[in-house]
Amino acid sequence: MTFRPMDSRDRPLAPAQTCGYLVIRPFNQPKAGWYAACELGDAAARRAYLERKIVTAVKPTL
Repeated sequence: MTFRPMDSRDRPLAPAQTCGYLVIRPFNQPKAGWYAACELGDAAARRAYLERKIVTAVKPTL
């Protein structure tokens, strides 16, 4: 999906392509800001998601 960022004065910056599962989460200890994260989870969760999608897309028909 296309992300349309803005600078600190609300002026548009160059758009960028990003994942549809990109979310923001707060830093917890200490709460000092935000970071980008995948809504699907860690690397293992993302891999499992892709494996399920590939199996569904390539399932042979008999």
